[in-house]
Amino acid sequence: NASPGYQGTFNPKYFHLLNLTLSDPTQFERDFLHEGMVNPMKAAWKLSEGVDPVSQGYGRELQTGEFGGGLQRLAVELAQAGRFRPVANGISRDEFRGFSSAEEMRRLKPKAKAMAQAELGLSQDPRAPLLYMFSRLDPQQKGTDLVLENLEKILELGAQVIFIGDTGPEEEKQKFKDAFVKLNAKFPGQLSIHVGAKPELATPGELEPGFSESTAIINAVEL
Repeated sequence: NASPGYQGTFNPKYFHLLNLTLSDPTQFERDFLHEGMVNPMKAAWKLSEGVDPVSQGYGRELQTGEFGGGLQRLAVELAQAGRFRPVANGISRDEFRGFSSAEEMRRLKPKAKAMAQAELGLSQDPRAPLLYMFSRLDPQQKGTDLVLENLEKILELGAQVIFIGDTGPEEEKQKFKDAFVKLNAKFPGQLSIHVGAKPELATPGELEPGFSESTAIINAVEL
C-alpha cells in the first residue's frame, strides 16, 4: 500500500530490535531514517522494485506536499526513475462483470437487489436507490465519518443504506451502532448496519478515491 497516512515511524534507538543486516554503514541513514525517525514506509519505497499506488490520480497526488506525507520528494524521484507505477484502473463500457451481456445484467440485477434487501432486512422496494458500503472504520482514509454526517439526509431522500464495517476502533464501531438505533426507528426498512461483520460499494475516502467507486458503478445496485 503506497498510502503515506500510516508510515509506522519509531525512535531509532529501537532499530536494533528488527535484527536487520544492513548492506553498508550508510544504509541506515540513506534508506531508513527520515526526519530523525526510523520510517518503514520510506524504506519500503526505496528498497522495493516499484511502488504501485491505487490509481493514476493518486500517484500524482503522492508527489505533492498535500498528500505525500513528507515523502513527496521520494515519490518524485521514484517516478522519474520509472519505479512509481500507479495502477491504471477505470470502467470498461464493454464488460459486464458477472454477466454475459448488458441485457442479462438488466434482467438479473433487480432480482439480485431484491435478494439483498430480503437478506439484510430492508423493505422490498424495487424503486428505492440502494447504497452499499463495506469498509474498515477509518474516518480519514475511508470517509466513514462522512457517512455518519450525511446518513439521515440520505435516508430522508428515500434511499436504502447498507453499511458493513469489518474492522476498526471500538469507538468508531459504537458510533455506527448508535446511529442504527437512532435512525432505524425513524426510517424502518431503509437501514442495515453490520459492524464487525462481513457481507461493498461506495467509498467516499479523503485519500483513496478510485477503484471502489469504479467497482460500485460497474456492479451498480440501482439501474
